Amino acid sequence: MTEVFLRFDWITVAVGFQIAAGLTSLLSVWCMGNKRISGPVMGLVSQSVWFAFIYTNAMWGLLPLTCCMTVIQVRNLRKWRREGRVDAAL
Repeated sequence: MTEVFLRFDWITVAVGFQIAAGLTSLLSVWCMGNKRISGPVMGLVSQSVWFAFIYTNAMWGLLPLTCCMTVIQVRNLRKWRREGRVDAAL
């Protein structure tokens, strides 16, 4: 029974990518809701996880969405930096 938990295969990697992509996306939205410049930064980290997920699982239908989200995150980061936005206190 313990060998199931210790087994490392593509299913485990796929689930790991799904969890990582979801958590980084949630953290990004949380930070942006708190008006933290780390929000767009975390959004870019999240998008890199999504790109890895798409590639490893051949989920090519998600590629256009992930590309658009990356462009939006870059735009937000540039805009927030131009405005001199700093992390707000929680």
